[in-house]
Amino acid sequence: MAQSEPNGLFAMVELNYQGVFNRNPFSYTGGVKTIFNDVDFSSMTYSEFVTFCERFMHEECKKFCYYEPGMSFMEGLNPISDDVEYSAFIFYAYGTDGVISVYVDHIGVGVDGWHDDEDNDDDEHDSCIDGENEDNIDELRNVAFEFNEDVVHMNRTSNDPFLTNGYQLCFEKNDRTRLLVRCSKGACTFRLWASWMSDDESFQIKSLKADHNCARNFKFGSLVTYAWIGSHYTKEIVESQKISVRKLRLKVMAKFGIQVSMGQCRRAKKYALKLVEGNLVEHYGKLWSYGHEILRTNHGSTVKLDMEDGPDGKKYFSKFYCCSQGVKQGWIEGCRRIIGLDGCFLKGVCKGELLCAIGRDANDKSYCLGSG
Repeated sequence: MAQSEPNGLFAMVELNYQGVFNRNPFSYTGGVKTIFNDVDFSSMTYSEFVTFCERFMHEECKKFCYYEPGMSFMEGLNPISDDVEYSAFIFYAYGTDGVISVYVDHIGVGVDGWHDDEDNDDDEHDSCIDGENEDNIDELRNVAFEFNEDVVHMNRTSNDPFLTNGYQLCFEKNDRTRLLVRCSKGACTFRLWASWMSDDESFQIKSLKADHNCARNFKFGSLVTYAWIGSHYTKEIVESQKISVRKLRLKVMAKFGIQVSMGQCRRAKKYALKLVEGNLVEHYGKLWSYGHEILRTNHGSTVKLDMEDGPDGKKYFSKFYCCSQGVKQGWIEGCRRIIGLDGCFLKGVCKGELLCAIGRDANDKSYCLGSG
């Protein structure tokens, strides 16, 4: 179908999320589908598109790609990772009459590097993996029960100790019910097998052959991304936003022994700040419902929420105060008639001050009446 310039009408975009990419056969399984036919994606930038999707799904998005019909699923996938690729996506979406499918990769493994493997199921490496009995643990050392709530968390937690020790892992099987991890160097004996336990609703490591017989390497390529760095140093970056990129790079080297680039650290800072700021927007947005829930379940409590008018005409949070009925009654019945103030200044993205009304109980100890 011939493409044309965006015609100004809304494109129909099918967002596929909370699923995972599988290698053999290559597919996107599980997850949820939502069709948007009333959103003007052409007016967004790439970063605004990512923010829109993350707020809609209430979870982080590692990568996006869209599918062009008429080709195989592997060949028809096109990445969306910057403004240039997003413009190409918009150009295609608005020039097509049908629904455009967009797929979200929450893990970050994605489709990169898998194109060469789809039509080569008989190669030595894959046949060795597929020929194994994955539940046969006779030659593998049993490990203590170790649980994770989902495969995304399992992926993230399983990387850390091996990155620290200088081993790069390859996720050979990676879907909602199975996780097979090997060392990226084919001759290495390391192997981890985990699967979904329906009774416990968690992932469990079933077997682990933890010994490596390969040389260590501290250049990890795709495993160590800016998101990985940002998630490990979120607290440090938020509390010290003026931390230099060079200093962050030295911190990663000192803690993990990993060689990362200046560009990765620069993007990691932006990622960590954006992650915290996005969470803060959601958290502050729940203050109204939080206050109503306190008043509904604890009659007699006091909740005050003050707003300010911003220069753009929107309402912005200013102050919040809360004192529960039980605390009030406790002060009346068991405390001295003395009230003072204590507080501290808040660090991080949202500056401010936390103040508490403090009383004295019968044991001459501090008694917090309310805070705001």
